[in-house]
Amino acid sequence: MVLDNALREAIYKLRSSAYVVLVTGNMDCFTRFTVPALKLDEVFDKIVVSSDLGYLKTEKDGESFLAALREFGVPIHDSFLIDDSLNTCNFFAGLGGRAIHVSGKETANLALENLRQFVRIKQ
Repeated sequence: MVLDNALREAIYKLRSSAYVVLVTGNMDCFTRFTVPALKLDEVFDKIVVSSDLGYLKTEKDGESFLAALREFGVPIHDSFLIDDSLNTCNFFAGLGGRAIHVSGKETANLALENLRQFVRIKQ
């Protein structure tokens, strides 16, 4: 995984007004090696990895998303998902959240920058 400086900076800016959670479908090596190597725990408010949970983010009625939202006290209708999977975006929208489908890091950066105007200040 690569997290370039522009994307990292966009996430830091967004975190000043919103919780930013990484929900990823990865193997246990992500938690053991990638998170510490890229210092992702300093970038995101929370990291949810499917292998740590034992199910994918689109399984168990979206519990991986819903549990993180409950932890921060954010209703699903006030949440956004930025993802490169159209299936995951549609799934999240079906839960009541708002999904932004992206195709690469450039569109992800733009989505993060644009999202700042829609978020409420975190409590």
